[in-house]
This record gives sequence, C-alpha cells and structure tokens, in this order.
Amino acid sequence: MLDITRRKFCITIDSREPAWIKEWLPTQFPEYKFVVEKLEEGDYQCGCVLVERKTWRDLYSSAYNDKGERLDTQRMRLITHQEDKIVCFLITEDLDEYLVKTKIAKKFINVEAIREFLESTVASLMSRDNFRIICGAHEKGALRTMVRMMYKIEVMQDLNIPCMRNPDVHMAKLLDIPLSLWLNIKGTHGSSMTHLCSLKESDYTKVKGCGKARAKKIVCN
Repeated sequence: MLDITRRKFCITIDSREPAWIKEWLPTQFPEYKFVVEKLEEGDYQCGCVLVERKTWRDLYSSAYNDKGERLDTQRMRLITHQEDKIVCFLITEDLDEYLVKTKIAKKFINVEAIREFLESTVASLMSRDNFRIICGAHEKGALRTMVRMMYKIEVMQDLNIPCMRNPDVHMAKLLDIPLSLWLNIKGTHGSSMTHLCSLKESDYTKVKGCGKARAKKIVCN
C-alpha cells in the first residue's frame, strides 16, 4: 500500500530552476513522480506544500536592498497560499561560508551585523508569517531534506503542523480595515497584491462600504 502511495506522490519543480536540479532530484527519489513546469509562486510544490528556495545571498539582497520591499512583496504573495498550503523557505547555502566570501569582497563590512540581520529575518518569517524554514549548508542534502519533509506533510501527516492562519484575516490586519471590507475588496478586485497596489482611490470607493477616507488610507498603506 505504501509503495502505491509513494508512486502517486508528485512534486512539481519550477521550470526556471537549475537544469542539474531538475535532472538530479528524480534520481534520488525514483519512487516519487516529478513534473517540471512553470510555477506562479515558489520553486517546488506538491498538493499542500509550497517551497521557495533561496541562498543566504538571495535572502540578504531581497530583505535589505530597497528597504526590504522585494521580500515584503514576495512574502505577502506567499501568505495568500496559506489558505490551503504549508509554505516553506529552503535556504541552501552555508551561512559562515557566505559571510567569509562577503568579508573578502568587502573588507570593511560588518559581517556579524549581517549575520544578526539574517537570523532576525529568518526568525521573523517563522514567528510573524508562520513559514517553515529549512537551512542546509550543502545544497543536495537540503534538497533531499525538503523532499522528505514534503512527503511527510502530504502523505504521512505526522509532523504535527500547526493550523494555518486565515489569510483574509491577515490581509485585513495588514490594510488596517475590517474583515468585512477586505472581503468586499477581494470580491470586487481580487487578491493579487500587484493588482491591488496599482488601484487608485476612485477604484476603492466603488467597493461597498469603502468611503473616500478609507480608500485614501488603503492607497497610502
């Protein structure tokens, strides 16, 4: 029975992932099915798990540059998937090795400050956003751990994963508006953050229960 379940277990790999990963990963788990196609969000996905892969360099760049706008935008998009998925970050790089390389490239940079910043960022992703974090100094080992974790969550259901939060409640808190108003906005304009950020005050005033003052506040947020 377990062998049949394993053959049915499927992981989708984003088509933009490195070619070696798309070729290597299926050889490590021949009992599972792997599909390569473009994912709108994340880099790996099964029925109820979505994984975003980053290196420490990627994480630092997206969390530090432009006041962290890139990471904030990405995590807000990923949060919307928590309605029916466990969302994880897979960090595939040795932190100490990354800091040494950074120190060599920029002699006067404070690498310990960077370490603290990155560790605080990871802690925030875990505690504030309820994301799961997998850190692996060796990329192949981290990828294998990711697959085993996805299988345990999807098929074995034995990791005691806490209940996922309601993303609608999160969005209402983020915009500082009542949940009922957010649901009206969602029903009128959808939940795409990119689209919502492009709307004008006049677009929001068309939503039931949203006056000019509230619309201005939403656009300013």
